[in-house]
Amino acid sequence: MASEEASLRALESLMSEFFHTSTSNDRKREIEALLNNFAQQLGAWRFCFYFLSSSHNDYVLMYSLSVFENLINKMWLGVPSEEKMQIRGSLPKLLLSQHKALPGFICNKLCKVIVDMGRQDWPMFYHDFFTNILQLIQTPSTTPLGLIMLKTASEELACPREDLSVARKEELRKLLLEQVPTVLGLLTGVLESIWDKHSVTAATPPPSPTASDADDLLSNLVHTPSLAKQLSQPPPSLEAESERICALALECLSHLFSWIPLSASITPSLLTTIFHFARLGCDARSRRTHAVNNSNAVTLNGGGSSSPPLPLTLPTSQQDCNRLGVLAMSCINELMCKNCVPLEFQEYLLRVCQQTFYLLQRITRETNAHSVRSRLEELDESYVEKFTDFLRLFVSVHLRRIESNAQFPVVEFLALLFKYTFHQPTHEGYLSCLDIWALFLDYLTNKIRNRLEDKEAIIGRYEDALVLLLTEVLNRIQFRYNQTQLEELDDETLDDDQQTEWQRYLRHSLEVVAKIMELLPTHAFSTLFAALRENLEVYLGLQQCIVNTGTGIHAQSLAALQAYSHWLARFYSEVQHQNPQQFVSIISTAMEALPPLISTKVPEKLLLSACHLLVSVATTVRPVFLINIPAVQKVFSRVTDSSAQRLPEEAQVLLCRALSNVLLLPWPNVPEGEQQWAERSSHHANLLNSLTREYRQLKGTAPPQRKGQLEATKRVICQTLGVLKDIVENISGEGTKSRQICYQSMQESAQLSLTLFPAYIHQSGMWILLVYVLSLD
Repeated sequence: MASEEASLRALESLMSEFFHTSTSNDRKREIEALLNNFAQQLGAWRFCFYFLSSSHNDYVLMYSLSVFENLINKMWLGVPSEEKMQIRGSLPKLLLSQHKALPGFICNKLCKVIVDMGRQDWPMFYHDFFTNILQLIQTPSTTPLGLIMLKTASEELACPREDLSVARKEELRKLLLEQVPTVLGLLTGVLESIWDKHSVTAATPPPSPTASDADDLLSNLVHTPSLAKQLSQPPPSLEAESERICALALECLSHLFSWIPLSASITPSLLTTIFHFARLGCDARSRRTHAVNNSNAVTLNGGGSSSPPLPLTLPTSQQDCNRLGVLAMSCINELMCKNCVPLEFQEYLLRVCQQTFYLLQRITRETNAHSVRSRLEELDESYVEKFTDFLRLFVSVHLRRIESNAQFPVVEFLALLFKYTFHQPTHEGYLSCLDIWALFLDYLTNKIRNRLEDKEAIIGRYEDALVLLLTEVLNRIQFRYNQTQLEELDDETLDDDQQTEWQRYLRHSLEVVAKIMELLPTHAFSTLFAALRENLEVYLGLQQCIVNTGTGIHAQSLAALQAYSHWLARFYSEVQHQNPQQFVSIISTAMEALPPLISTKVPEKLLLSACHLLVSVATTVRPVFLINIPAVQKVFSRVTDSSAQRLPEEAQVLLCRALSNVLLLPWPNVPEGEQQWAERSSHHANLLNSLTREYRQLKGTAPPQRKGQLEATKRVICQTLGVLKDIVENISGEGTKSRQICYQSMQESAQLSLTLFPAYIHQSGMWILLVYVLSLD
């Protein structure tokens, strides 16, 4: 005993030192080594059991449990049978005696350790493992503890880690499945007893102006009179302990539903009970009213009756009630996400849909005091997300099963979904609902493809809903109808998909519009055309206000057209061998804008934009017919005309590069034998002869002695070699044939340059000769 006490004090001291802020990392490593060595000893668990029983230090408790966890998961096979029995008997007793005093995370960890033993030994050596859990749930004082154990068992045994063999995993799952009917029955009883215990008869409120409509819809959705009556009752108020038990039970159900198959074990009674708790997420107003009435009734009973006073139960906080609603919706969604539905479960599935859509009706009901949007704003955000998830699962997984059922009014459901979608208080919520509509439209499209003979009947059933959806989605992306919300969208920050919030909003909306157009092309076109025509009239009306002196705008327009050269190239590759007339028209129209701009009278900014556009088309697009376009032939004539005034240096170089590329670069998607190299080589030689006419006249002449003549000669050399150097550099990375033609065309100029090199190299500014000669290598 003294040894255990001393060990406890030493461990507490080490733990305090380890977590102290002044302890160095080296010392922490030393302490960690000591603790690890202790944990590896076979008899260490006895000390740890004493520590768990005697210490109030959270660090010590957690360390002791980690020793047990390591022992069970890694060393269990080497532990003697007698010690295993002692551990299996002592830890549950410790949990039972101290669970109320232990911190929550310590209690959860101890439950996990006990479940780990069950994972190893149940049922052969730990036959009462699961029986003990069921007994804990059935005992009122230990119900919360039993629920924690049950959830942990579901997590650790149904979905075990990889350290178990496949056979053991299958055995555990089979054992758990055998317990499922009993477990679901217990959980149903726990939830029902709490609900019934706290349910009271509330005063019937006066009918609202929308009461008759609501009752009609309710009768359409829920065909069982007794169930409809239950749905109309106000929800009860729960005290904190009951709320905790319900939350634990719903968490257990949610995890169980994630792995058990759909079967008759999931009874209508259980589904109805879960649905009752789901109501708590959307009944805040009636819950508050009922709490006040309940409090008044208790006060009157305690003050004037000879009967013993009823205990006054305080209602839980709004947050706690929302939590129960969220947990209940999680249970429902776990059921809804299962695509494999047995035939005997079809009726239960219909019941789930009917009951949940009754909630949708309550959420979207509009009263004098609350609009649909304000009601959604009051609801917990997590609850709305869960409800949206349910709608998505219903449409994507189960609509095909439910649509033809006469007991489920699909058109009325779409009306509710429409209200739910277009009253969402957040952009994210709205986009999530648009995704649901996209799923529904995909479903309709596929259904029509598989049943073409019924196309008119299918579309006719949903036409009104689709028309309303199209109109409202279009309104949501137009500032005239939705300016306030559209201005809130971020159009600068990019997300992981390189989209802004504004772009994502538009994409989701237009995807829905496109899907509707596939189903209702005529109506969609007329709707879109009316909106586009109105906007187009406004746009075209701006023409009278345009002043034709915008050089900058003109240059930017050409630059914008240049930016599309890559898309034009792709378009050309698509239509080149099919129907290129439209492409020819686009290129011809663009080229017609260039000749008037190739002039010394045009501002240089605009001139350069025109030159860059021609370079892009000649280099990137490379259409076969480019040289035959009259506008391009005019540019050839302008550049080769010796009498025309020379353009600024940069523009001259760009134009010559473009015209050279027209003749040298191979045409895309054209066989080598059809490239017309001979004809193009002849044209290229003529082009260079025209460009080097003055330069070639220097052949056989000495440098002039007069300064004016010398400067003029040097200017001819620099201008000509600047153009030739650019052509050589531009073609250097191309194929052999292009470079051969270029070399043949430049051969005479190259020989002349080598001749002029010794005579002019010492003249100032004649470095271009050296650069050109070197570029020929």
